[in-house]
Amino acid sequence: MNIQAEIDEDKERYLNNSDDEWVHRNDKSMLDKAKEYLGALSAEQRIMILQYNRSRPRTTKLWYSYQAVWFKRFMHALQLRQDKEYLRQELAVLLTATDTLKSAQYQELITANSQALARLVAALQTSLSAKQQQKIMATMTQLAADLDELSADGLNNIASHPQP
Repeated sequence: MNIQAEIDEDKERYLNNSDDEWVHRNDKSMLDKAKEYLGALSAEQRIMILQYNRSRPRTTKLWYSYQAVWFKRFMHALQLRQDKEYLRQELAVLLTATDTLKSAQYQELITANSQALARLVAALQTSLSAKQQQKIMATMTQLAADLDELSADGLNNIASHPQP
């Protein structure tokens, strides 16, 4: 199966979900992730997560529109890859300036959803039990150690393979 066929199959699967199916799938996903990081959730925490999830707008169609723009530009850049400067410029946009490819409406919804998620995380943080605080701190400590290791590996790789 080629990349476009996979995208189309994925798109059909997600866009054909009803709003109720979308909410149910996201409720389950968010609750599972919260349990993974925090352990057992209190009734209050569960309600906070469900309220957040049910209040945020669905952005699936806008995400697929953005993805289509990104993919079209990527394929075009590959087709014209003999023009090294054009390829470099397009890849720079596609890899580092992706927001320029998103519609204003999509960017507004991303911002609103991000702000709502930050409020949820802050509310959850104030509701943590001592056991949950220990679990999240252990997880964050391990994550920091993993990032330190990856960073050191990257620096060692750069040092052992200097660019001409």
